[in-house]
This record gives sequence, structure tokens and C-alpha cells, in this order.
Amino acid sequence: MHLAARVLPILALLLCLTGTLLAATPPENLKLNTDGTGELHNEEQLAVNPTDGDNVIAAWRDFRLGYRRIGVGVTHDGGATWSDSLLSDEAYPRASDPGICADSAGNFYLHVLSLSQTGALAGVAISVFKSTDGGVTWSDPVDAATSPFGGLDKQMIACDRSGTATDGYVHLAWYDVVGGIRTSRSVNGGASFQSMRQVSNGGSVQWPQPAVGPEGQVYIGWLDFGGELKFDRSDNGGQSWGADRTITSLLITNEPLNGGVDVLAYPAMKVDNSSGARRGTIYVAYIDRREAGGDTDIFLRSSSDGGDSWTAPVRVNDDPIDSGADQFHPWLVVDETGIVNILWLDRRDDENNLEWHAYVARSFDGGKSFTPNLRISTAPSSPAAGQTIAAGMIGEYIGIDSKDGNLYTVWTDTREGHQDVYYASAFDLDSDDDGAIDIDDNCPTLANRLQRDGDNDGAGNVCDDDADGDGLANDVDPDADDDGVVNDNDCAPLDKLVFEQPGLASGLLFGADHVTLSWNEDSTLAATSYRLDRGDVPASGWQNYNHACLHDGLEAPSVEDSELPTEDSAFYYLALHVNCFGPGPAGDPGRPDGTACP
Repeated sequence: MHLAARVLPILALLLCLTGTLLAATPPENLKLNTDGTGELHNEEQLAVNPTDGDNVIAAWRDFRLGYRRIGVGVTHDGGATWSDSLLSDEAYPRASDPGICADSAGNFYLHVLSLSQTGALAGVAISVFKSTDGGVTWSDPVDAATSPFGGLDKQMIACDRSGTATDGYVHLAWYDVVGGIRTSRSVNGGASFQSMRQVSNGGSVQWPQPAVGPEGQVYIGWLDFGGELKFDRSDNGGQSWGADRTITSLLITNEPLNGGVDVLAYPAMKVDNSSGARRGTIYVAYIDRREAGGDTDIFLRSSSDGGDSWTAPVRVNDDPIDSGADQFHPWLVVDETGIVNILWLDRRDDENNLEWHAYVARSFDGGKSFTPNLRISTAPSSPAAGQTIAAGMIGEYIGIDSKDGNLYTVWTDTREGHQDVYYASAFDLDSDDDGAIDIDDNCPTLANRLQRDGDNDGAGNVCDDDADGDGLANDVDPDADDDGVVNDNDCAPLDKLVFEQPGLASGLLFGADHVTLSWNEDSTLAATSYRLDRGDVPASGWQNYNHACLHDGLEAPSVEDSELPTEDSAFYYLALHVNCFGPGPAGDPGRPDGTACP
């Protein structure tokens, strides 16, 4: 039988070190194209219905017929199941380069580059389809721009959800071989598009990215092959445009990576339209090499003054600097609460820098820091699977959207030996793997299992620059947690609840299942974890008792032990409250001292 003996007042040693964070389990991956042809599928985008998080639509470049068309995937159950089909357009036999957005009412707008019968690489029109029923049906396409020379390319779309007089406007931006970066807008729900407006002032340019601000401002960023990311803005809903500005210089603009993968340093751009402190901030994610000849990384810059100035670059991927692993194809979304979410393809898991996985990272502080990078693909992909130069290798972009703290992602995947469209939802994401989901975590970038917040300001101790809220930053405050112990003598200098050894553990009981043991929490709140020791009750007396650590680092004062002692013997248990002050003395004379867990 089990014997739960009286608990001794014994403290175990807990080192003041942070252990290695184990990566969270990737979410389920689903293949969206069901054609079974083995033909190419790439260049994915997706959008979530802002009125219904269960309704998501993805679009991609689809070669199932042997030439370019647009595949569309639709889900009405949050991504659990999908249907897919080809988008129909009687006017144009071929299409490419899809993109999609949703307006405030939940209408979807899907644009495509319409191609002639010959399948020329540049488009003769940019066509926009609209769905008012969540992707069940689509309207006849409306041509937003046309070119008799077939010189249109790299178009992208943005829906105005600002709630202002311009709410519902739909903005397109594209590259025109005869005019650079141009734009057009619809002010009537996609029924028609106004005449085009010139944006770029000159140069060798491509890859425009439109985004809409909280007051209906329209921003467009693009790639200048002279070695810069450029930017322009309209403060009157896209009616007129100003002078070109520079976001950043670049050490890479476009080139093939190992395996022949084409990459471009386009600006993936979105705006914070939340009601939070960073409302109106513009974010741009892009690839670059900070040192010539190095690997490509994902960087983020932001602007809080409408693009007049930009922050220094922040490296998003957290593999070692100059690791030799390329990161590429970033895409970005800022959710309705201001969380910045970035998706990209990443080669860190392949020592040959060839195969990739899809990774995500999030920023809760306006792009200053990011959560630990999480891999969301469950199998690697290789560029050797089905690529062709005519199809742009594996395509040039992927897609992400967000709602209610959840992420919806789509990317090019070759795990089956050819290019397919794969999708993953990341609901209730716990990026730092500490048991608290990101949107409820007071420090989502660093594991803080107990969510301790000494000054109750909403920032967890491990993330709080001013842990005691006295106006002095931790690095200049001699007693950062205001517990009366100077930092140099304080093993928990940011936690004022940890200033002495925790109290005596008591109340150790077996549950009715004879497996679960539980004991009282530390009423002083000084304990940062719990521990349970177990030992055989020795026939020769207590002086020979030798307890051993059974479980350490417990989040709560409860644990299971299903092992039984041998016949005619018993187990002796010690329940412990633990913090960083180390072992304490035994409670009663003649009882053994505590020892640290091995």
C-alpha cells in the first residue's frame, strides 16, 4: 500500500537559470488542391472573413490543366475541411498571380493577372472577382486595368476596413512595363474601377504592395532594383499621390537561392488598424543580407509617422546570425488587436540549406521583439520537386491572415514530390510553450509559466523593463523588484514575491484514484514551482531513509504516481515548495536534510 507520511519542511534547490525551450508541436497540415494531377500549384494568398472566423478563402496559381489558371479553396469550419475548384473566366483563357482581401461586411475580392491564349508572362488585364457568400459563388470579373501590350504584372490588393467615409474602397496596385507602379480604386464595391493613377516617379521598379490605414490613408511600397524599398502615400483615399520616399536600402534585390529558387526583396506591408497604442503604425517585412555573401534573413521596419521615417531593421528569424540558412518569401498581417504576425519559408533545419519549412513569429510590442520562431509545417519541402523556370520556380509569395489571435497560413509544399498548396491553422498559439496562450500571456516572447507580474502592470516580470513600476528601468534600479534586497544579493531580482524561502508544504493527500497526490499551495506565493520526493520506508529505521526526487518543476501542487511499493513495504513522500533560495533545514531532529533533484 502507499503510505503518505507527514510532510517535512524541506526546501529543494532551484537554479536561477532558464532551460532550453522545447518547440511547440506544429499544427495539422492540410493539402488544399485535390486535383491529383501532380502539376504545379504555387503563389498562394488567403483572407479570413472579418465577420466570421470560420470562413477562409485561399487562392493560388494552378496548373492542373497544363497551363496557368487560378485555384480557389474555401472553408466554412475554420479550416477543418475545404473544397477547391478553378476560377472561371470566359474572357481570358489563362490567369496567374492571385491575391485576395475581404471588406468590413465580409465580401471577398479576388484579383488575377489575366493572360492571353499564348500564355505570355505579363498580363493583358487585371481582373477582380467578388463573392458575397463566403466563396460559394463568384461574380463575373471586372477589369480594373488593361494593357494591349500585355505589360501588366505583380498586382496586389487591399480592402479599406477603416470605418471612415472610405470604408469599402478596394485598392489595386501593379507594375506596368510602360509606366512603373500604378494604382486604381473601386469606390462602389468592386462594380467598377476608376482610371489608373501614377505612383512611382521613375526607376527600375516592381512588386507594389498596397495597405490601408485607420483613417483611410493608402500606402504603397515597392522594390526599386537600384537597391532600395520605396514608398508613397495618399492621404485622400487614393485620389492623389505624393513624392517617392525610401524605406530602406538593400544588399539584395532579386537573385536565385540554392536550388534555383527565385526570391525578391519585396515589401510585405500592413498597417495597425487597431484601437491600441500603435494604431496607424506601418509595418514592412522583407528579405535582405546584412553582410555581402551572407544568407538571407527576414527583417522588419516600421513607421509611426505615416512613412516619413522608419525604424532600424529588426531581424525576425531567430536562428544564429550568418548560420548559412536562407529565410525567404515573408508575408505579414497585423491583427485587429495590433499583433504583428509574419510567415516565411526557412531552411534552418537542413544543413545543406536546400529544403525548407514554413515558420511563423509574432510581435506584441510593435516589432521590437518577436516570439520564438515556430515551425508550422510537418514535413520538409525541396525545390527539386516539379519546378520550372516558366512557372517561376516555386512561386514568389505565400499567405497569412489572422483573426481573434488565431493564424491562418498557406504555402507552397513539395512533400509529395510536386508543388502543392498546404494550409495550417494555428489556434490558441503558445509561442513560448509555457502553458499560457499568446493572447493571454503577459510575456509571450519568453517562457514565464507562473505569469508573475510584481507591479500588476500587465507586463510579466521577465518582460517588464521596470519590474516594480517605480519609474526606474531595471538596469539602473538597485532594487528592481522593491523587495528590500539589492539586485546583487537577490536570486530573483525581478520578482518581489521571491524574497525568502517559501513556507512549509502541507496537506499531502492521495486522491480517490490512489494515483493522484496533491498538497496545499504556498500561501505566501513565494514558491515558483513544486516538487515531490519519494522513498521506501526502511525496515532499519528512519536514520537510513534515502528519499529521491520523483517530480520537479511542477506548475501546480499535484502529480500522479502509479507505481506501487513491493510487498510488505511502503513509500514515503515529501511535498516541497520550491524557489531559487536553495535547500532548507529538515523540520524535525533526526530527519534527513533535503537534497537537490539530480
